[in-house]
Amino acid sequence: MASCDDSEMHSSLPFDEWKELQINATAEKVRKAKEAQSVDIGLRLYGLSYRLTLELAKDAAHLNRQYRYSLGEQIRMSSFHLSLDVDVAGLSGDKLAPVGRAIEGVRELQLCMRMLVDLNALPQKRCVYYLEMMTGAI
Repeated sequence: MASCDDSEMHSSLPFDEWKELQINATAEKVRKAKEAQSVDIGLRLYGLSYRLTLELAKDAAHLNRQYRYSLGEQIRMSSFHLSLDVDVAGLSGDKLAPVGRAIEGVRELQLCMRMLVDLNALPQKRCVYYLEMMTGAI
């Protein structure tokens, strides 16, 4: 019987090694796919936040003089910092702090947008467009 057990053990050993190699190879493929997906999402978010920054800067430059240097400047700076935080979140291992700052930046931008709409300095359709972009960025 001992010889039978030994032969079973030797015949199952290569299969176990093969199985472990297959599992490791699959795990490596999954890890690489997740990394590629993470990079793709990060680039998409960065592109969206950068486009938002450019469009907000253009619109802020066309505001009435009384709002251009107060709320307009606040909007330009907040959107710039939002893009910066999204970029930092994509590059760093610790994503919690930059994402938290990005969410605060979105809230600040939303408040500025609402104020400009209430002051009739920005069309409501344009504000809705920006708010949709912001929710897509975060």
